[in-house]
This record gives sequence, C-alpha cells and structure tokens, in this order.
Amino acid sequence: MIASAGTVDEMRGYRADIHREMVASGRKPGECKVLYLTTPFIGETETEAIDRKRRYFQAIHDDPAPTLAFTGFTTNIDFAQYDLDTPIGDLAEQLKTNGHQSSLDKMLRGKQHMTLRDIAAEPRGFHPTGTPEQVADQMAEMMHAIGGDGFLFYLPQATLFNRRTVAEITDGLVPELQRRGLVRTSYAYDHFRDNLLDF
Repeated sequence: MIASAGTVDEMRGYRADIHREMVASGRKPGECKVLYLTTPFIGETETEAIDRKRRYFQAIHDDPAPTLAFTGFTTNIDFAQYDLDTPIGDLAEQLKTNGHQSSLDKMLRGKQHMTLRDIAAEPRGFHPTGTPEQVADQMAEMMHAIGGDGFLFYLPQATLFNRRTVAEITDGLVPELQRRGLVRTSYAYDHFRDNLLDF
C-alpha cells in the first residue's frame, strides 16, 4: 500500500487501519507493506536545502495550475474553472465528485478560509530537509516512531524530477541510509514482490 501522510499520527493510524483490515480478512498484517510517500529536499548545507524547499512551494503558489491539474485527475474535478483566489469555503458546495472522495475530503477539511492557490502550495506529506545525513536522520526517526515498512520517493514535478535530484538521492542519501542498515545493498530474490516483503 502507498500512502500520503505527513505526521507520525497520520502514518501510524493509516498503518493500524490496514493491519486491522488484514486481520479481518484472515491475513497476516506482515503480508502487506505500507510505504509512505516522501519528497526529500537535499542540499550541500541545511540552509541550501531549506531555501530549495521554500522556492519549490513558492513556485507552486505562483503557478498552481500543474498541481491542481494533478489533483483534478485524482478527484475528477476541473479546478481550472474556479477562481484561484476565492476561499475554498465559498466553493465547497460546488466541489462534489464521484472521483477519489478521501483525497477531496483531505484537501478541504478545516481549510474553509484558504484559497485553491494556498491549498495547492501547502506542503503535504513528509518532506525531510537538509544534508544527506540530516535527511537520513529524519527518515530514520520517522520510521522508528511509526514502526512502518518504508518510504517511496515521490518527485511530483519537473522542477524536482531531474538528474540533480535523482543523483542527490542515489549518490548522497541512499549510501547514507545503507551505512545505517536502513536500505538494502543487494536483492535476495528475482521478483519485485518478494524483495518488498523481504526487507
């Protein structure tokens, strides 16, 4: 299972729900791994990483259309038809869908005063930030706190998914996680599913 959550309580609660469903279906909880989406912001220094994160979310605020288009794909709502700077509370009655109900609910809950622009640029999910060592610390602490199964790197836009960010993860963060025994260094099985269940 792949989940988007940003806090220990959200992650722990989601995993507990999945485990309850597994038991209710007569299955062992360990047969289902729960991976949490994470978007790391990595820099040579903590200051650089924090600035990159700030600039990333500012760019979404300045041009929220790509983010809202992706949200629209999930929720089956064309957000382009709405004024980006209208409080969401004024649009709530119009925002109904047969699409992904929980995504829309999470997007709207407790945000009546915010605009679509604000919501698009709001950091959601887990964003460890800093040097490779600091990001590894944050990921290790989060996973220890929730007792989870792992993370799935999520680089949602072209500004993040590029050679630089991939290299920062593969050549900087992953070796640091491997040194700590948090990421495997080889695969024991031929098939993806078996390797997921093995670690």
